[in-house]
Amino acid sequence: MIISIIVIYLVLMLAIGFWANKFNKGMTDYILAGRRLGLGLACFAIAATYFGGGYVIGLGEAAFKDGLVAWWFGIGGGIGLILTGFLAGKVRAMNIYTIPDFLEHRYGGRLFRPLVAILTFITFTGVLASQILATKGVLSIVGLGSTEATVITALVFILYSAVGGLWAATLTDFIQLIIAAVGIIAAYVAVLLRLQDMGGFVSSIQVNLAETAQFFFSLIGTGDWSYIIWLAIPMLLTTLAGADIYQRILLASKNEKTAQRACWLGGLIIIVITLFPTLLGMSAHAFFPNLTEASAALPNVVNEVLSPLMTGLLMAAILAAIMSTATSLLTVGASNIAYDLVAKTIQRDQEMDEIKLLHISRLALVAMGVLGLIIAMYSTGIIAVINTVLLLNTGGLVVPVVGGILWKRPNLKAGLAAFFTGIVGGALSISGVQFGAIPPEVFGVLVSLIVFIIVTLATTHTRRTSV
Repeated sequence: MIISIIVIYLVLMLAIGFWANKFNKGMTDYILAGRRLGLGLACFAIAATYFGGGYVIGLGEAAFKDGLVAWWFGIGGGIGLILTGFLAGKVRAMNIYTIPDFLEHRYGGRLFRPLVAILTFITFTGVLASQILATKGVLSIVGLGSTEATVITALVFILYSAVGGLWAATLTDFIQLIIAAVGIIAAYVAVLLRLQDMGGFVSSIQVNLAETAQFFFSLIGTGDWSYIIWLAIPMLLTTLAGADIYQRILLASKNEKTAQRACWLGGLIIIVITLFPTLLGMSAHAFFPNLTEASAALPNVVNEVLSPLMTGLLMAAILAAIMSTATSLLTVGASNIAYDLVAKTIQRDQEMDEIKLLHISRLALVAMGVLGLIIAMYSTGIIAVINTVLLLNTGGLVVPVVGGILWKRPNLKAGLAAFFTGIVGGALSISGVQFGAIPPEVFGVLVSLIVFIIVTLATTHTRRTSV
């Protein structure tokens, strides 16, 4: 029954993708849903984008290993969305298409656009790989965790995204988020009732933890703040300059206030809802004391406490959440290639109609999806994959984007200097280079900010006026 429900759900998503294609009259509809999202659709779209495989299976995996401290992965993303809300109005008012579009408009010059387009395509392909890893984790609980099944499922959401674009994702996000959230919360309630007969939530888990029990239920874990920073800061920072967030909500919303409020509400939803997969991952110790594969913690618990029908619906909903996140990543990466690299860089002085750009976007989307699938086949650890690639993205983009919105003085030299130094700093952190007590997750952004300020002050001058 579980497998049948999942198959039906995937077929339904494909059908919605093909149906949504009739709204795609050009690239604006395909990558920005026609700029028509109201508060309800925008809020649920942004929450559904975040509440994907990384937050469901990834949080369950991290919580199984480290306890409640893993929740910081969700808290960081939620806080990032709330802070982004304060930038939303200014960005939406510019009526642009993409983050590279914003940077070129803000700083001038032609170099920013292709550089950022390529960086985003590379880093988002890595995050896409993490979603495919999460897909494998979901499928494994119903006996479909093979490479072949994972590939088939991944190809389904690649095709779904290529056909329907952002409209397809938006139309399904509302229902998907409700089903996934209600299912996760219902699963936790069912777990809680079962654990009451086993001595209670805390006691039934503690008995199988040995020496780590005293730290397992603490939000600060063992007190290792470097781990908390590793969980929270990358998600917080990347949200402030996240191309998926800006493109999906800030630029697709119908107006500035809608974009702002959608970010605030979406952030609160993420903080609350991510607590439940964290608790479910922790509870796996009570049911499966000998479980060795952490990524299977949450799916195993769900399968243990829910009926086959409810398990099938929840697993399908989690896959739908993964598809929603993957669609955002794919759409952004495709638009960066088609719009920013091809139309605005390679053929800058030539007119390209939206239908041609739509075809190029679809080809780029498929290429990105296949590349992400290949990377996933050789990767392990969902959160590790996400945080590794995000070090480059946050290092290069946070300061030029946020600084460009909040500070009028910086010029192209300052923006490019911050971009390059941030990427270098992120790359050094990935390679394992340590810089004293500075957390590697913030080193790239910190260096980028310092260079941004220095170059700005050195290359711009304020005009003095006499009184």
